[in-house]
Amino acid sequence: MKIQIEYPKQNEHLISNRYTIKVSGVDCNNIRVAISIAINDENWRQCYYFNSEWCYDWIIDKEGKYRIKAECWNERGERLESRAIIVYHWTEQTKQLQKTERKELTEIRDGFINAEVKNR
Repeated sequence: MKIQIEYPKQNEHLISNRYTIKVSGVDCNNIRVAISIAINDENWRQCYYFNSEWCYDWIIDKEGKYRIKAECWNERGERLESRAIIVYHWTEQTKQLQKTERKELTEIRDGFINAEVKNR
């Protein structure tokens, strides 16, 4: 038995506030098996089986960093937990603001470096 989160990928930056998490599992693909996901170590949320994939429709309510993991229970009552992944959710506006701030900090840093070199 094996389980892993297929999508989103580790360190992925999610723009939309809606995302379908996809989980795959070996020996976990039948109706008598339960797969759930946990986000930020909160309660387990039941996935649904659709087109040979386990899915969870996630509505992201705020920006930030998220830790997602999955669990699988087989018909023998054995439980397996996936490795956790980290993903980020930022709106396009926040990403642009962060990019502008990084650019300004880089310009300030470069100004200091140039001033230091000229003063030597």
